[in-house]
Amino acid sequence: VCKGIKTNNKCEVVYQERFPVRSRAGPVRVESLKKVPVTK
Repeated sequence: VCKGIKTNNKCEVVYQERFPVRSRAGPVRVESLKKVPVTK
């Protein structure tokens, strides 16, 4: 569950693979752009 990423390196890596986004941008941005249930 990559909701509310703060210090989750695992989630950060998953998002980095799909989008060059860091915990600063937040998973909401990626989810809105890609709109994909990223639940690893």
